[in-house]
Amino acid sequence: NNIRLLDRAVVPVNPVWPRKRQIALVALLAGLLLGAGWVLLRDALDNTLKDAEDVERHLHLELLAAIPRYGKDDATLATEAYQNLRTALLFSRRGESGQVVLITGTAPGEGKTTTLLNVAKLLAVSGESVVVVDCDLRRANLHLRLNVPREPGFTDYFVKSLDLSGLVRTTKIPNLSAIPAGALPPNPPALLARPDLGAALAQLKRHYRWVLVDSPPVAAVTDALLLAQIADATVLVVQQNKVDRAMVKRALGALRKVTPNVIGAVLNAVDVKTKGYYGYSYYGSRKERTEKGSGRAPSSGRRPRPDSAPPVAEVTDASIV
Repeated sequence: NNIRLLDRAVVPVNPVWPRKRQIALVALLAGLLLGAGWVLLRDALDNTLKDAEDVERHLHLELLAAIPRYGKDDATLATEAYQNLRTALLFSRRGESGQVVLITGTAPGEGKTTTLLNVAKLLAVSGESVVVVDCDLRRANLHLRLNVPREPGFTDYFVKSLDLSGLVRTTKIPNLSAIPAGALPPNPPALLARPDLGAALAQLKRHYRWVLVDSPPVAAVTDALLLAQIADATVLVVQQNKVDRAMVKRALGALRKVTPNVIGAVLNAVDVKTKGYYGYSYYGSRKERTEKGSGRAPSSGRRPRPDSAPPVAEVTDASIV
């Protein structure tokens, strides 16, 4: 008789532990904070060149063109960018005589040879007489890209004292000629350091409006520095998000020590979706224009991976026209 019922026990709807909703909320907030921190840390540790502002701020160099990463369906985007580079070269030309332009890069695989060939094609199509000279005497491949024999080539001018005019090869593109590398020498710097090199380029300047010279990367060997001393203009090709900017600055400093004629840089393989390159969407790709004209919905093709090498497709005569 001394017991009194205060309240009836109720079976709980949710367990006391674990509190799943609270744990999920805390995990979501922690994930967001960790993700944002990782992005900020990665950007702080990333020392590559990402856009035109990075080129101008860190290199103190004018950006001549930003070449987008492209494929067969959107080569028009690259054509517009290469035309900007051609215009920059036309403005940099001194007088009406020929112009020797050295196109080089900091590290292998940045697209300097592709840039040289596409600009040469655009200059040739516009009526300028152009000759490309393969001075990459370590990994020569201009003869493969232009489908011409490699030997005899530029090295035979020094070794065998052949006439330079007899080494010029005609290509399928009007106004565009090529001098292949020839047999690769055991000591390329010793060959390029000869006084005959300046005489050879001067002879080409008398017969061609543009002499475009391909060379090895600056950071790898000294060949590009020997060529930069004689060239009238030097263009540095830098691939976006690939080479550490400290290495690019050292390569540019080495070039500036031997020549004051570094006219600018080309940012290659640019992702057009990043900031500062929305203007490329004005042109659109060839596939998108075809689908819009036919009333079909654009197909969702797989984009190339950001860490993959840029496509090596070149600007053809048809895309230029």
